[in-house]
Amino acid sequence: MHRAILAFCAGASAYSFASGAAVTEDFTLDPQTRGWKTHGDSGLFAWQKNSGELGVTWDSARSNSFYYLPLGTILSRDDNFSFEFKVRLADVAIGTTPDKPYTFQIAAGFLNLHSATATNFNRASGQNNLNGPENLVEFDYFPDSGFGATVALSVVSTNNRFAFSHNHPLELTPGDWFHVILSYQATNQSLETTMTKNGQPFGLPPENQFPALSLAGLPDFRVDSFAISSYSDAGQNFPDLFSPMAWLMTWRSPSRRYREVTSGC
Repeated sequence: MHRAILAFCAGASAYSFASGAAVTEDFTLDPQTRGWKTHGDSGLFAWQKNSGELGVTWDSARSNSFYYLPLGTILSRDDNFSFEFKVRLADVAIGTTPDKPYTFQIAAGFLNLHSATATNFNRASGQNNLNGPENLVEFDYFPDSGFGATVALSVVSTNNRFAFSHNHPLELTPGDWFHVILSYQATNQSLETTMTKNGQPFGLPPENQFPALSLAGLPDFRVDSFAISSYSDAGQNFPDLFSPMAWLMTWRSPSRRYREVTSGC
């Protein structure tokens, strides 16, 4: 299989404002000594000691694989929370399988480990009561395969109902740094996104912003882990919409945190 490469340098932080808990990671130390775990193909993830980054190959031709950190709590629609990371792409290739010429997403965010590791969890199935995903709050990026590069937010309830926001054309251009912040407020049931590109505001024109994603009316979700997710494209409803591809990524911590939680980067 022809492999595409993505360099993804970022760090992640997750918060539950209701309890005041915070989870941070800068990957300067071996993350597996700090509670990070792997599910699926462990060969897709490798901590890079010298750079203090996490190398990841995203490959939708392989099984669902996650590099994840348990939160030690369960977040729902009634909690305030956020996560953030930085990302830099190196290279991308799509349509690497003849009968699958289009794109498949990269993803990072909150999931429910029990749901995500179930044998019938097929991210590509969409809204499907038998095989579709459940309990997700995630950031997705779809490289351009003819429909425009897309930054997306996806929230999936415990019963496989979706709320989503697709924003395009917005390309994460290779070699540039993108800082992503997702923040949810339970009082107005709104998920908001802020991004920068090399330190400058990034988003939809003209204000370089993203519309808030309303979760009003969406059934509840239960998430308990932050994960870097390499999804299999198995089980898609429309086989011509997705293609296997691989990504290489590294993670590093952002320069600022919510609630005055800071890292050493």
